[in-house]
Amino acid sequence: MKVLRLTLALLCVTGVVLLVCALADPMTRVRVIVDKYRPKYDRYECAAGPLTKGLMYTLVVTHILISIICVIEVRNGFEAFRDGMILKEAFVVLYACLLIAFIIQSLQLQPLTLYLVRSACICIGVTLFCLRILISRCLKHWIPVVVMKYLERFHKVAIESFIVNVSLGAGAASGRSVSAVLHSSHASSTAFSPDESPLYAVEAPQEDSLADMFHVFADPERSKLFEKVASDSLCMENVNFLKSVTAFKQQSEALLAKHSSNASNDMVVLADGIIHRHISSAADEEVNICSKTRSLLTQRRSEWQRDIPFISIGKAREILETDSHKRLELFDSSHKEISVMLYQNLWNKFRAFETTVQLSTPVGKKDTIYRVEQKLV
Repeated sequence: MKVLRLTLALLCVTGVVLLVCALADPMTRVRVIVDKYRPKYDRYECAAGPLTKGLMYTLVVTHILISIICVIEVRNGFEAFRDGMILKEAFVVLYACLLIAFIIQSLQLQPLTLYLVRSACICIGVTLFCLRILISRCLKHWIPVVVMKYLERFHKVAIESFIVNVSLGAGAASGRSVSAVLHSSHASSTAFSPDESPLYAVEAPQEDSLADMFHVFADPERSKLFEKVASDSLCMENVNFLKSVTAFKQQSEALLAKHSSNASNDMVVLADGIIHRHISSAADEEVNICSKTRSLLTQRRSEWQRDIPFISIGKAREILETDSHKRLELFDSSHKEISVMLYQNLWNKFRAFETTVQLSTPVGKKDTIYRVEQKLV
């Protein structure tokens, strides 16, 4: 949504600039006289005033600079997240076509030929830009299923069998096993089929493995090291997201307990109003109750304390877990996905970095990596 709002804001700026150019300094048709003695060579061109030229040059240059900055800032992603690199490649193709169009503009070509070639080059660039963005995600939808099955069958019968035969001959000379050859051929055949993205490059970790990573966040010293690795890998926002989700659950439980405390205070106010109106001896509408009942009621009211919540944190957690709308589980799926991604791509880097830091610390400093369990006697 942030990118969408920014894009709409820039489009609004572009619309305002075009509106100003159209109203303040509109384009005019100018007759170009090539040979004053032969009018048949004359032609008409669209000419702009200084205001329109200045605004349009500024607009185009600004758009190109902003797009270049955005492309540089886009992360390449990890093994299974290739969207950043796909976007960069698409922009590189578009900029290459724009550069070709700019070079063609400086050539001494006929105006009609220049217009046709330049327009074709820009249209090809935009088409290739869109095609590169969509080709990896929509290939399986563009190619008919029958064609895909035929290609897979042809790959398995012709190409895969050829690779196996060649590898078997080479493996006999080098001592490679047949199973390794078959494994490599199977990997090549699976790489041929279109991927159902997003897929993880390695098998998803177990729950206890993710728990090890969450224990790191609970330790301030190890959490700093993990954040350093995440910052160097340009994915610090993922760590912040996991922390925000954890804080969301804790704050939700605290809010429920706090609001129950406010409800308790409101009940005190309501009860005092009834006592002052009907129970106390100076009440305007005193009811006929015996003194024993009145003293017992007043004593029980005096035992009440303010700011005492009805619901404890543990009870609030139980109530939120039984919520029909599952509001506490709103971010669970995204939390799991980001956790798996961080574990697969940062955990080994973090362990290596943590070991390096531990080995570089002076002797005698507390070990934060391999803790020895101490049994109480």
